[in-house]
Amino acid sequence: MVLNEVKEMRLKRRLTQYALAKKLNKSPWWVSRVERGLTKVSESEKIKIAKVLGVEVREVFP
Repeated sequence: MVLNEVKEMRLKRRLTQYALAKKLNKSPWWVSRVERGLTKVSESEKIKIAKVLGVEVREVFP
């Protein structure tokens, strides 16, 4: 599943779901749903996630 890239990159950076959520102004519940592919991620949210993780959007969402 493509969205597992979010979880993999988050874990490599030693971020909890809570810490990532806080940086994104989202809830940990939302981050969990993104990681499991249960919620649609907008283009602006993809850009924000990639920026927080310090990668290009295409690395997280190929």
